[in-house]
Amino acid sequence: EGMRVVVQDERYTSQTCPNCQNRHKPRGRNYRCPSCGIQAHRDVVGQVNILSLYKYGEPGMIPAPPVVKHREPYSIRRTRRCQGAGQGTSPVAQMDWKAAQQLPLFA
Repeated sequence: EGMRVVVQDERYTSQTCPNCQNRHKPRGRNYRCPSCGIQAHRDVVGQVNILSLYKYGEPGMIPAPPVVKHREPYSIRRTRRCQGAGQGTSPVAQMDWKAAQQLPLFA
């Protein structure tokens, strides 16, 4: 089997307040509703409203989360190249794969 995919119309999802359903076109990346005062990232407002459209058939039925955490899928450690490598001491990024495997992806 596989994952079920549902195509959802995204028109006005980042312009509709998830709290009071007022439609307002945000300027920039942040959404602030002039009616109820809710503030959230515009992409979060759109995502919440797409989920609301899927579950309830209309936007604004699921509130936007007050805080959104951004997680990196891996950690990068800055190191210096070996002196004997002929490249001097220019910095190189190395991925810490062991630490990356222990990161919670859905927390």
